[in-house]
Amino acid sequence: MTRLIPFPGLLLLSACAMSEPPEQQIQLGPASPQTLDALELLVDLGPGGAYGGAYGHDSVNLNYELEIRWTVDGSPVPEVNEERTVPSDLTSKGQVWQAQVRAVSGDLAGPIARAELQILNTPPSASLTLEPVPPADQDLVVEIQGSDVDQDSVTFSYSWTRDGELTTWTSDTVPMSATARGEIWEVSVIPHDGEQRRKRDRHGKHRQRLAGSLAGGNPAL
Repeated sequence: MTRLIPFPGLLLLSACAMSEPPEQQIQLGPASPQTLDALELLVDLGPGGAYGGAYGHDSVNLNYELEIRWTVDGSPVPEVNEERTVPSDLTSKGQVWQAQVRAVSGDLAGPIARAELQILNTPPSASLTLEPVPPADQDLVVEIQGSDVDQDSVTFSYSWTRDGELTTWTSDTVPMSATARGEIWEVSVIPHDGEQRRKRDRHGKHRQRLAGSLAGGNPAL
């Protein structure tokens, strides 16, 4: 039988070759960001575990650290380095934001993964007021307060209905001579910023209905 007899002072070492960390798969969201949206970096958490194949925030199942760098229009933004989100107050319409991510393990670093997106125009908004029951001797006038987070100039288009029927009036005023006792008037206002306008839907169409009939005014024909 053969026996192994250790020699004094002999040190046995076990070594394994370190491999370069893999390139990361990343996404930026939301898909069509506007000025009021925060940017979010999602990293593919890889196969296995509860997060297998999904994109998420945490580096679970990883034996390396992620190094995150951000640029806007090609310039570094060091205040958000290592962050997974960029707050909306740092972004502006037209900017191109890029995230650069690589895995680091000790002295080894993997390839840099990049993802970018552009900040899109935000449609303007508006609020309106209209006297519910205007006096009989006054015009109907809608007052508008418009705003645009991108600081674009805002214009408005108007449409008026009388008893549910569309009229030809397309300004902020309907003259007293066009109204008659007992009519119900409704105005719709859509703001425009030169690029987009609010869609005609429940979020973007601003309307306020007269709460009552005209008191007096021109007699109905």
